[in-house]
Amino acid sequence: INADKLHPTLIASDMENGAGFAIRGATAFPSMRAIALSGKSEYAYEIGVIAAKEAMNAGYHWTFAPCVDVLGNPYNPPTANRSAGNDADEVLEYCGAYMSGLQDTGLIATLKHFPGDGYSYDDQHVTVTHNPLSRDEWDESYGKIYSTLIERGAMAIMPGHISLAAY
Repeated sequence: INADKLHPTLIASDMENGAGFAIRGATAFPSMRAIALSGKSEYAYEIGVIAAKEAMNAGYHWTFAPCVDVLGNPYNPPTANRSAGNDADEVLEYCGAYMSGLQDTGLIATLKHFPGDGYSYDDQHVTVTHNPLSRDEWDESYGKIYSTLIERGAMAIMPGHISLAAY
């Protein structure tokens, strides 16, 4: 094998709560909801920095985080403790800080779960769920979140198994 012809491997993992959920010996942090409840978005940024440093030290390039879903239904299985909050501004503040900490340190971040989870009673990891928002409601929440974070440099977006009938 000619090593000069090989492409480098891109290594990715889900690190919503820090590298400790993917890498043995790395730091595991509380959920984004717990961080938001602290009232300190600078914690989200610092956790992003630490997660990126630990991940990159282990050879990772990319994480499937942050989860930028709005907690529209507190009984939604995937977002009940993963969402930073129940409105776009709170999600932007905390998830945006985490994304910036990750990417400022050199790790690729991924916004998920487009077009937006958090309103159904079902888990979009096992069935296709439905986002019931109207166009105006979506534009003012998820549309605002995604457009703002894309403008701030988000490098990837992960689609979810979610229908959005309004569009």
